[in-house]
Amino acid sequence: MTTEATLCDQVLLPCEAAELLQITEEELLSAARSGEVHGVCLGSVWRFARSTVLEFKRQAGL
Repeated sequence: MTTEATLCDQVLLPCEAAELLQITEEELLSAARSGEVHGVCLGSVWRFARSTVLEFKRQAGL
């Protein structure tokens, strides 16, 4: 497995992160905009690190 493939496996689209958290995509993006969950927004495109999403899930008790 290449480093690039490993990196891509760890970066989640909003729909993937929301599914992992078992919340709607809208709820996830709202939490990201308010700073509750860390994500990166490039223009209108959001991306989330899997490790960050899992940490948010643990802390939020989801």
